[in-house]
Parts: sequence; C-alpha cells; structure tokens
Amino acid sequence: MSNHQNKDNIIAVVHPLVSEVGNFINDFILNIKQSKNDFNMISPVKVDWSLFDEYVKGIKFNENFYYFQNFDDFEENEKNKIYQELKNNYNNGRIEELKIGLSNLIKLRFKRKRRLESLKYAQERFKKFLNYIKAHYKKSLKKTKEKKFFVSHSCYMMLGTDNISFDSKNIQQYHNNSYFPQNCEILSYYVN
Repeated sequence: MSNHQNKDNIIAVVHPLVSEVGNFINDFILNIKQSKNDFNMISPVKVDWSLFDEYVKGIKFNENFYYFQNFDDFEENEKNKIYQELKNNYNNGRIEELKIGLSNLIKLRFKRKRRLESLKYAQERFKKFLNYIKAHYKKSLKKTKEKKFFVSHSCYMMLGTDNISFDSKNIQQYHNNSYFPQNCEILSYYVN
C-alpha cells in the first residue's frame, strides 16, 4: 500500500464491530494504546480510530477490553469478575499477569466447551456492520468508480457469508456446509 499512487488520500477506519471471534489469546489486544500508537507510526496510510473511540464510550468495559461486550455466552457475574482482574493487571502494568489471565479465560472456555462469544452473536455483529455500511456509504457505494475495502479475520467473514442463520446462542460449531474463506481471500458484497 505504501506504493499506491493515491495513498495520501486513503484512510483506514478501525470499526469496533469488525473484530475476530475471540477463541485464543492472540485474538485479543494486550495494550490498545500501544496498538493505536504503533498503527499511527508505521501505517503508510492514515488510521482513523474515531468510530472505535466513540463505541467504547458507550460500553461498560475499558477500551482495552471492549471485546468483553461481545461475550454473550459467558455468565455475566463471572465475566465481570474476570474483567476486573484483567483490568487491574492492565492498569498496574502487569502485562505478564494479563497474559496469564487471558490464557486462563481461554482454558476455561475450552474446559466448558463453550464459546465466549456465541456464533449467533458474532453473525448478528456482522449484520450490524453491513447495515452500518449501507447507511453510511449508500451514495458512494452506488458510484461505479468508488469502492470500499474492508479487512477482517476469516472466522468473522465466514459468519457473514453463511446463509444458514445461527438461531441459538448454544450452537458451538460452524455449519458443515459453511464457506471458509482462504487466507487473504477477497470477498465481494453488493449493496442494494
């Protein structure tokens, strides 16, 4: 992208609805402030965090743990307790303890054979994102020369391309006939 002829006019927007379905420790951000700084320092294009910042103002979780908002398949009291422990480690600069706490959360998720975020909720999150795109870019999406490009993890994209609705938050597995996007595969969506 650094060689793109129009790179000075490209803006990468970080959207809070577009994030991985958290299953492993590397699906989570350890330090959002550092991530923001890194992106702003090394990205060949401008990075706009305003949508993300606006979103985290409206939730009860610290911006570093915004993804806890998605954990609908986890007991609320236990989720809040774990969140407080992780937040305390983060606020006190205990990053190793933060990693251990996230690792323990993942171990607990696998021990219980439960997801933190249900597939149903993740699919609903994808649909909310598509509705956002339709509402905010309706005019520009109809222009033939202007295109929007969105980047996400494959599990999130897979849920968006799945035509079978996840009708229960208790569903733990993807459908057998689900389409699994390949690494770096480009998928096209047409907006009516």
